[in-house]
Amino acid sequence: MLLVVVYHVWPSRIPSGFIGVDVFFVISGFLITSHLLREVAQTGTIRVTSFWARRIRRLLPASILVLGICAVLLWTVYPPVFRWPGIEQIAFASFYGLNWLLATNAVDYLHAGDSATLVQHFWSLSVEEQFYFFWPLILLATLFLSTRLALQKRRRRAPETYVMIVTTLIVAASFAYSVVLSHYRPAFAYFDTGTRVWELGLGAIFAVVLSRWPDSIDRLRGTSVLARGGIGLVAGFSLIGASALLIGPDVEFPGWVALFPTVGALIVIVVGMPEVSWLRPLVAWRPVQYVGDISYELYLVHWPLLVTALVVVGHRPNWWQGAILIAVAIVAATVVHRLMHVLPQLWHALWARRRVAFAFAAVSAAIFCTAAILTLQWQESRASAAASVKDELIHTGNGAAPTPGDPLACVGAAAMLSGAECADRFALTDSVDLAAAATDLDRANWCLTWYDQDWLQCERGDPTGTSGTIALLGDSHAGALTGAMDTYFRQLGWKVITYTRFGCSGLEQPVPALSVPTDDGKSWDDCVKWAQRARAEIASRSDITAVVFTNWERSKGSPAVGMPARLTPQSIATSLEQLGSAGKPLVYVEDPPNTGGVPVPECLAGETASAAPCSTRRSESYDPSLMRDGIAYSGIDVGYVSTVDAYCDADTCFAVIGGVVVYTDDNHISDTWARSLMPYIGSEILEDIEARRGA
Repeated sequence: MLLVVVYHVWPSRIPSGFIGVDVFFVISGFLITSHLLREVAQTGTIRVTSFWARRIRRLLPASILVLGICAVLLWTVYPPVFRWPGIEQIAFASFYGLNWLLATNAVDYLHAGDSATLVQHFWSLSVEEQFYFFWPLILLATLFLSTRLALQKRRRRAPETYVMIVTTLIVAASFAYSVVLSHYRPAFAYFDTGTRVWELGLGAIFAVVLSRWPDSIDRLRGTSVLARGGIGLVAGFSLIGASALLIGPDVEFPGWVALFPTVGALIVIVVGMPEVSWLRPLVAWRPVQYVGDISYELYLVHWPLLVTALVVVGHRPNWWQGAILIAVAIVAATVVHRLMHVLPQLWHALWARRRVAFAFAAVSAAIFCTAAILTLQWQESRASAAASVKDELIHTGNGAAPTPGDPLACVGAAAMLSGAECADRFALTDSVDLAAAATDLDRANWCLTWYDQDWLQCERGDPTGTSGTIALLGDSHAGALTGAMDTYFRQLGWKVITYTRFGCSGLEQPVPALSVPTDDGKSWDDCVKWAQRARAEIASRSDITAVVFTNWERSKGSPAVGMPARLTPQSIATSLEQLGSAGKPLVYVEDPPNTGGVPVPECLAGETASAAPCSTRRSESYDPSLMRDGIAYSGIDVGYVSTVDAYCDADTCFAVIGGVVVYTDDNHISDTWARSLMPYIGSEILEDIEARRGA
């Protein structure tokens, strides 16, 4: 527990303190299995519903209390932009399914950069509770199987023997799955229950051994080396400590690396606490024992306190602030711990009934899920109200950019490009709805090929294409322009056909070093195949008049861990030569400046007093060199639409312009901003196409 808390408060002090969770899984597997095996020894069976009811009584009241407090904080202390993701996770945590939501979000292209939320630490509790649900059923089925086999073969073996066989098989299968998935899909694997079952199973295996051969374990613990020197404890704690300090952030985890902390924990459990050891006074020290007593409650409360402090203060705590935070967490955990022991005694007779426990669990989850639904409806209603500006942008102007004096001359990109004198162009006014801005993506219009799809294509704009047909090529940054292009080019008689895929610019070429059996390599290979198909189809279609392409340039030019850059000027040039050989005009739309990796609506929620909140230095956030070098290297006449003047002045790039939030997360522009920008870049696109059409 201390590893986890210190790691969360001061991550640089214990770089891999998260392995405290893995130690916890081993302990939990040992304790629960020991408990269930004792019940088998006493009654010959496992009363599964009674076991579940006891788990509910022990664990759920404290977690529901903390979840309720977190929900109140979201509606009272936190800015509205945090409400929906926070309430959504609270709802999933209430029925112990949060790890699957986080696993899905971890590999979702649009959620991978999400900020920490109040209850995301409930993922490990979700894994544990899922284990608690299925494990007694598995043991009960194993006992039934052992009885049937004994009747068929007319010879009896101890039930623990069959439990040992089944548990070992589960551990082996889960470990293999963990190693493979951690290699291919590390983000998903971290939260996947299947990759963690073997850790709980390690503790379960020793519980079976201890139940089956207690005398042998006593003799092992009584050997002079273990009983007096405490070598086993030193070895176990050393493995745990080394894991906390030495496992790097880029290691595939859990995978096989998780063997180090889990085996260390198992060694400590196996050797037990020797009668004579210099470690015994330390472990028996009252403060250490006290932290053990309140460890569950401390785990529940420390993370919401830390995240709230980050939101309120705006930065990670220093050493003394962190120490105060930990002290407050211990006090809060103590209060919750005592409440959870006192309150049930007030209605002991009622609380002891299984039906009451199950009803409490069901009603609690239903309340939080209902709160999530209501929060989503609230957010959608606010988004509808905030859509009035977008509606004006959609239905006004017939493609013409606003000029000074127009009602929209100081809205969005027009505030930078219309020439109008606009007061407070970069201010975050009360009319700006940050919660709506955080979802202002119009994903339904993107028609983006996602990672689990081979091909997806849509037609936008004017279906007749009387003026011509544009092929839009690129990644999700091209997708973010799709809705605006649909409206703009429909007004002018142009059809738009989408060739867009998440994370793929459409300019990718095979890179041998990336064609390796890793998740990144597989994704890259899929991306290259898709890009080759897209370029070939664009080149072969006689109805396509021109090609407009754009992509998240900074991410494509940055090397992945241990791998070369994904796009180079040479690979870009090769792709442009393939497209240019078909004789179609090519136009590149410049990518927006970089935000610094900060989700902009959340950043704005913490900088409401600034005259230009969440702005960045132009010299640090704007670097279009990769695409410019690739275009120059190709020698192809490519139209180049610069967008920087819409985002930046000579020194600064802005996050709010003309009352519109420019970015909806840490890199995608909002749909409202795209629509305000399109009249300006749309006219340049058409000028570049016409100039190259006749060339």
